[in-house]
Amino acid sequence: MNTILEQYKDKINGTFSFFDRMIIKGHIRQFFSTSGKGFFLSEQNVLLKDFSAYANQVTARIVSHVENMAVSEKRPLIYLTSSQASKEQAALQLLQDQPVDEGLICILSVVEYCQTLQP
Repeated sequence: MNTILEQYKDKINGTFSFFDRMIIKGHIRQFFSTSGKGFFLSEQNVLLKDFSAYANQVTARIVSHVENMAVSEKRPLIYLTSSQASKEQAALQLLQDQPVDEGLICILSVVEYCQTLQP
């Protein structure tokens, strides 16, 4: 069976192969129960009263890594002010304004809508 690339290879000038976006999403299963949250924090040596500081430290490490990546790749880090904003449109507009042949276009940061768990 021929792939579409093989079938139309005489009409194709080039191809792109990449992630259109990377969404970091995960679940710490232990958080789904009250005792599980306590166990996770205990394993991390975090007292409940110190959780806010712990969460801020983890967030700061992630933000620092992303900012360093943007600098090293010489690409912008753009904060979108609404989770309703089109990430695709923002990336396409930037690609039109600042074309790149390959690699990272930009890093988009936005607060996504989420549900929270009560302790």
